Amino acid sequence: MNRSQRVIIGIIGIAMIAWIINLYLYPIKLDAFPIRKELINITGVISFLMMGVIMLLAVRPKWLDRYLGLDKMYHLHKWVGIWAIVFAGLHYVVKLGKPVLQLFFEQGQRMKGARPELTGLQGWLDQYVGFAKDVGEYLVYFLLVVLVLTLWNKFSYKIWRYTHKLMAPVFLLLAIHAVVLTPWNYWFQPLGILVGLAVVIGSVCAVISMLGLIGKTSTHAGKVLEVKQLGNCIEVTCKLSGEWQHKAGQYAFFKHDRLEGAHPFTISSADEGDNVVRFSIKALGDYTKYLQNNIHAGDCVEVEGPYGLFDYQRSQSSQQVWIGGGIGITPFIAWVESMIQNNDHETQVDFYYCACNEQEADYANYLKTLCESLPNVRLHVHCSDVAGYLTADKLMQDSNEKISDIWFCGPSGFAKKLKSDLKERYETVAPNFHQEMFQMR
Repeated sequence: MNRSQRVIIGIIGIAMIAWIINLYLYPIKLDAFPIRKELINITGVISFLMMGVIMLLAVRPKWLDRYLGLDKMYHLHKWVGIWAIVFAGLHYVVKLGKPVLQLFFEQGQRMKGARPELTGLQGWLDQYVGFAKDVGEYLVYFLLVVLVLTLWNKFSYKIWRYTHKLMAPVFLLLAIHAVVLTPWNYWFQPLGILVGLAVVIGSVCAVISMLGLIGKTSTHAGKVLEVKQLGNCIEVTCKLSGEWQHKAGQYAFFKHDRLEGAHPFTISSADEGDNVVRFSIKALGDYTKYLQNNIHAGDCVEVEGPYGLFDYQRSQSSQQVWIGGGIGITPFIAWVESMIQNNDHETQVDFYYCACNEQEADYANYLKTLCESLPNVRLHVHCSDVAGYLTADKLMQDSNEKISDIWFCGPSGFAKKLKSDLKERYETVAPNFHQEMFQMR
């Protein structure tokens, strides 16, 4: 079970425990309509708690990055967001089920006489029940559209990004929906405390997002020093302002066009203490293709970061395998430069640079030159058109099954296959598998 699954199950579990406590304190009649009402409530609470979590993750808090790594945070953000929308859909479907229930069950008679007049805060909130219900209904449709755009990777990233930016004001409207419609007795129980925390934390994060303050304290103005074409990639070298430090293997958000916004790229250079960073960018999408022809020396940029925990020095042993697939080679370039800089001759590495063919192995010659001064790093340029795909068997045979850690950056399908084969064939000696898994959607 991965971290995202544990968090999702944890949110559901905590909400369910709090709900059961509430049912114990305020028992309901075991009829269809009271049960329906409680199902509406608990699906709504679970969805809203998950919305609060995704708002927190969206502001990229540094303390969470130091614990999880931003790539894992975005992976968690994606899946918690998907399940938040799933539960929002269930919440709405159960609400729409009333006419169906009426075909099979007789609804209890309402209390005779006028509805009791509510006073104080409860009475004030009651004025907005109709508005809150209408807002919730419209926002479910919007969230379902967001879900489709998120899962449909071929849809324009730019349109998806702007749609996603609307999630901050959407959350504030959902917070109104939650506060107004949460049953009054919930507020005096653990369930109400959970909802209240989600309202406060999520709303603060939504305001930070709407004011454009995400990552502001970690953003550095910079100027492009050099743009160099290297095979299928461009190398963009920048000089940054302020105090900048990064560890080899980290990445940053790079902004060249204000309308386009910031995109994450791994820093492909070691930190030499001069505020100079280098990004290696391959034309894989609309924005990266745009950069190939539209970024020039002298251009002003903004760099936010650094982020990430992709650091080979976190391994427990010195016997490691590094695998860079395609443009996933970039963190390893920084690692090798850093090893030379720090005179690291102890870490024993089998380093696989995987590409479809020699023409696409843009950094093969550069890495060969670097590794000449590192006898502890054995570089293997693995071209699949000649040698086939790199397999778990080859890795284990090359290392005599003495690998303690594998560090991987590259296509997710490649990683999934390697992890599966290692677990299946070498379960007792399978190494730790560390993967950079950054995906914006």
